[in-house]
Amino acid sequence: MADPGATDPTYKWRGLAGVLTSVGGLNAGRVEEVAVDIGDQVRRDQVLATIGIPSSTGQIGSGTPKMGYRATDDQRVEVRSPIDGVVIARQANPHDTVAAGQPILTVVDPTRLWVQAQIEETKIGRVRTGQPVEVRVDYLGRTLPGRVVAVDRATASTFSLMPQGGASGGSGKVTQTVPVKIAVDYDQLPLVVGSSVQVRIGVR
Repeated sequence: MADPGATDPTYKWRGLAGVLTSVGGLNAGRVEEVAVDIGDQVRRDQVLATIGIPSSTGQIGSGTPKMGYRATDDQRVEVRSPIDGVVIARQANPHDTVAAGQPILTVVDPTRLWVQAQIEETKIGRVRTGQPVEVRVDYLGRTLPGRVVAVDRATASTFSLMPQGGASGGSGKVTQTVPVKIAVDYDQLPLVVGSSVQVRIGVR
């Protein structure tokens, strides 16, 4: 096995990625309840939070409607999970005011995680889809099998806000990296999004 991201076949650090799903309401209002917390398993269509919607409770002196919260059932909106997954972030708490679409929770599907590796452009020519990969998950103390499923056709800096360059602002050449997506066979193991792993890609 040889790692195309290094000059020798040693392990290199990479990141574990997943699809993050933000969960919020379609209406602006005040959070009345958040029924789950970070680490909780949730099911598709499960009620995760409730938002109170403001309504007119009268008028102020100029005739402008006075808005308030009646705490009635018809002024509450349930926020449901669009997927099965695990809560990995909580962005709001009861009594917080939220805008329409503002995330209250973030959920990730733990069955759809992958490794996002960055391979140097000088070595990317050796990487092909289907190649076997060893993925070392440090906090589990285990090495898992994987495979290359996609090799990007643009460098990691292509969509960066700031172009890569020399530290002194000179025109020296900077080696670019190319994102490579690696599927991992982890079954029911509790992988953590954003954690570091080490990979070795088997190349000819």
